[in-house]
This record gives sequence, C-alpha cells and structure tokens, in this order.
Amino acid sequence: MSKGKTMARGATVGGLKVACCVLASCALLVAGCALPGVPAPPAPAMPADWAALRAPEVASAVEASRAGLGDAGAPWADPVLQALLARAQAANRDLRLSAQRLSLAEDDARLAGLSLAPQLGLDLSASTGRALQGPATALGWSRSDGAALSASWTPDLWGQLRGQADQAGQSAAMAADDVRALRWDLQARVAEQYWTIARLQSGRERLLVDERAAADTLAAQRLKLDEGTLRLADLDVAVADARALALQRQANALALETARRTLAALVDAPPQDFALPQARLPRERVALPGAGAPMQVLDSRPDVHRARLALDQALLGQRIAQVNRYPTLTLSPGIATGGAGWRHLLDDPGLTLGVSLALPFVDWRARGIAQWQAGTRAAMAAVQFRDALWLALADVAQRQEDFALSLATLADAQGQVAEAARALANAEARLAAGVAAPQELRDARRAERAARNREDDAWRAHAVAWVAMRRALGGDVAVQGDDYHPRS
Repeated sequence: MSKGKTMARGATVGGLKVACCVLASCALLVAGCALPGVPAPPAPAMPADWAALRAPEVASAVEASRAGLGDAGAPWADPVLQALLARAQAANRDLRLSAQRLSLAEDDARLAGLSLAPQLGLDLSASTGRALQGPATALGWSRSDGAALSASWTPDLWGQLRGQADQAGQSAAMAADDVRALRWDLQARVAEQYWTIARLQSGRERLLVDERAAADTLAAQRLKLDEGTLRLADLDVAVADARALALQRQANALALETARRTLAALVDAPPQDFALPQARLPRERVALPGAGAPMQVLDSRPDVHRARLALDQALLGQRIAQVNRYPTLTLSPGIATGGAGWRHLLDDPGLTLGVSLALPFVDWRARGIAQWQAGTRAAMAAVQFRDALWLALADVAQRQEDFALSLATLADAQGQVAEAARALANAEARLAAGVAAPQELRDARRAERAARNREDDAWRAHAVAWVAMRRALGGDVAVQGDDYHPRS
C-alpha cells in the first residue's frame, strides 16, 4: 500500500515538472516576440506669434474666465437667469440622456479594467446515480459531491488588454466631452431666449407708453378738428400712428409667446404652465474673456478635445490590431475535491494547472484585413482632428470679430439714443412754444423709441457675443455653486 502511494506521488511530481517545463517554454516563446516600448513623441514647438500668450497675467485671466462669473458685471450675474440655467441643467431631457450615456461609458471602462486581473470561479456539484447492469451489490444508488475553485489569467504581454482598457477610458472621456458641449449649448440657448424675452418686455413697456401718448394725441387732434383748427389729413396721420403702434404691440406679444414656449421646452416644463419670467438685459459692458496658450485654449474646447481623444483611440486600435497577430498565453490554475457525499468532500483533493497558447497568426488573412481597417480608421481620425483644429481656430477668430463688432454697435446705439433724446426734448419745447407741428413731436417720439429698441438689441447682441466668445475659448460652467455630475 505504501509502495502504491509512493508511485502516485512520484507521478504527480513528474506531472508538475512537465507542466512547469511547458509553461516556461511558452513564456520564452511569447517573450521572444515581445514588442519594444513605443517612445513618446517630442513636444511640438510653440509658435513665435503665440509666445506672448504664455504671460502669467494671461494665464490667471484664463483661469478666472474658465471658472465663470469672475466679474460682477458678467451677463451671467442675474439671479433669474441663474435659476433658469440651474433648472434647465437639472431637467433637460437631452442633457440627462447624454449623462446616462456617460455613466454607461464609465461602467464599460471599469469593466475593461477588470480584464487585467485574474478571473476567479467557484463550482459546486452534486450528483446521484444507479447502475442498470452488473452485480447485485453494485445496483444500488450512489452519490458524488464535489467543489472546485478555479482561476484564469491572461498575461498582458503585448499591452493588448491595457490598450483595450485605455480605449474604453477614452470613450468615457469623449462621452464627458459630449455632456460638456451639450451643457454649454443648452446654457447659451437658455441665455439667448432669456435676453430675447428681456428685449421684448422692455419694448412692450415702451409700446404701451407710446400707445397711451398716441391715444391722447388722437383725442386732442379730434377736438381740434371739431374746433376747425386742424386739417383732416393731420388726423389721418394720427390714426395711422395709433394703428401702427397697436400692430407692433400684437407682434411683440406674439414674439414673447414664441420665446416663452421655446424657453419652456429648454427647461422641460409644460408650455401651458410655464410662467414668463421678468427678465432684464445686462446693462454693463464686459471685457473680452481671457485666453491662454493656444494649445491650452484649443484642448479645453469639447469638440477639439473629443477629436483628439478619437485620434488617440484610433491609434490604440491600430496597435491592438497589430498585436492581435501574436500568441496569447492563458494560465488556468485550480483546486478540486470530491467524495461520496458532503461528509467526504475533502477526501480526494487535487491541484490542476492549465496552460493555453493561442496562435492567431494562423488566420493571417483576417488579421491582415483587421489591421488595414484599423489603419484606415486612424487616418480618418487624423483628418477629422485636423478639421476640428482648423474649424476651432476659425471659430475663435470669428467670435472675436463678432465681439468687437458688438462693442462698436453698442457704442453707436448709445450715441443714437442720446441724439434721439435731445431731439425729443427740442420737439416738446418747440411744440409747447407753438412753433412746431404735432407731427414733429410724433416723429421725434418714433425716432426715440426706435433708438432705444436698437440699444436693447445691441445690449442683447453684446451679451450673446460674450457667451459665444467664452464658448469658443473653452469656457466652462456658468451656474453659481455648480457641482454637477452626470450620476446625480
């Protein structure tokens, strides 16, 4: 009996030696094909024209601009607008869907990272059976129970698994860029509708004042016509002015209703229940948002950052397609035991070690096509990244010109308001002195109203241009006290 145990132990030791030899041979085989590390590309030189943008005061301006609400006179500094922005951020359906896609991408990245660790498994089994033929003593029921703990690990010899995990992480980062871009688009649209409402509300107030003045003027003109001191043609002009003001008020009300419905859709509120806020236009000029180094500005834009991540992901895919041609080693150690019933579960323990070597280069045609496709995707991503860079540079230049034009338009509109106010005061004085006709006063009032409307349009355009410029420079959130996270 002792001799049999010794022979069994010797066979087990011999089997372990063979397994270790096979494992060492496989390791040497695959290690011989290992790729050297890919050196990091050299850092690009800073263009001479942009070197001045590296100044410390400019960098601090960039941080203040990206933090949002750095200036008290910024267009965002309106509590009503802030409440609308926060409500839109919390309730907008498109933003919530984009945030859920980001959560899924983050979960996929975590799952991809788990592939680098060994995979564990636990199996429990129980069976019973009865032989149909044989001696009478062997025809009874028999029972067998067992348990096995196994593990499977694939060494990441070529960086394939790490590359796939990095690809999943880049997909999550691109999803985060999508969320940020959608947030900025939503905030800009809410602010634009809010300032449109403010412009229409201020115009409505002026229309009401002008309508009352036109009604008083029309009543006075009718009295003068009855007295015979006014021509009928002058009365017709006053009636036409009153009707024109009434039509303008109706058009203003229709535009307000359209803006209210649009704003209700942005904050995901029922249009019939959404109350129109009492909005106000920003009445302070704001400076051009600070800009930093060009690469810092461009990389802070969601569109450029996403295109760069897509290029990195495509290059990783090209490398993964290359290493997919190389052998893959899988180790599967395990512990198993079993016996006739749970009481004898540990009577027959044993160790197992499995070694698997996959040789994918046998299917060289399919691997070659996959590698060619990965190279094509990388070339396409490079073209898209280049286009994103050029479009971003053109967008920054265009937004800067629009912002400068908004300042010039605002200054011109303010000058027109001052001139129209002086002309109105002179017309009122001339009419009181009896040296001017009522038509002159009506024309002066009409010109003063048009000048103030143009000023309101200029203030609105200035605020919209400021938002667009901040967005072009990669500006971030504009909601006070914002701690937004997609999972919240």
